[in-house]
Amino acid sequence: MSRRRRSVPVGRRNIRPRYQPDGGDYVLALKENWPATYAEVAQAFADPAADLNIQRSQTVDADHGRIETRRHAICQEVDWLFSDRRHPDEFGFPGLVTIGMVESETERNSTIEREKRFDLCSTPLDVETFAAATGDREPAALGAGRRVP
Repeated sequence: MSRRRRSVPVGRRNIRPRYQPDGGDYVLALKENWPATYAEVAQAFADPAADLNIQRSQTVDADHGRIETRRHAICQEVDWLFSDRRHPDEFGFPGLVTIGMVESETERNSTIEREKRFDLCSTPLDVETFAAATGDREPAALGAGRRVP
């Protein structure tokens, strides 16, 4: 089994039947091919509204000649993503209850690499469980073999 994050084509309208055949939950990578949704989620974490509850945590891993710091953030208030639809073919992400962000900073051989990614989750994860579910050493589709810890 591959240990890379699974990039799921969220453009398909049948996410739940295809990626949750046994009724499991999903954690899907949100890619920039959904620019409006991606921009809104990015903005929500970059400059959250005062009333938006965002949980945060940080982990540091020093292994294999590198130091990796990961900052995790989740928000279970997602109704704002679906109110006032912006265009008719905007996708609704069935069962979405949590959005998440992972920022990683990896230092290796005096070089620092930074990455930021966003995820869509069909289950109300706490930030520690989200961190475990989105670890780079784990497959990403919960309904396709990975379960929420």
